[in-house]
Amino acid sequence: MRLNIQAKRNAIERTGKTRLIKGEVRRNGLPIACVVRAYNRESGELVSQMQSKTDGSYILFGNNFGSSYVVAIDPELEYNLSRHDRV
Repeated sequence: MRLNIQAKRNAIERTGKTRLIKGEVRRNGLPIACVVRAYNRESGELVSQMQSKTDGSYILFGNNFGSSYVVAIDPELEYNLSRHDRV
């Protein structure tokens, strides 16, 4: 039983000057809606935040000039946050 976040590497795109990070969040294997945040890996600065859809999917803006890490927060506070690094 856990909270799991996946950022699909092949779904990370640069469109102009914006990097998009796409993925999905699951709890115990089932998709959930929850807060998902992207941070600049070097500075720790919040880059973007959104609520994932009920199917667990999300699209965030990432760090344009380096890597980001993504965290998902369980809305029921049952599980620790989940993260995906170097996206």
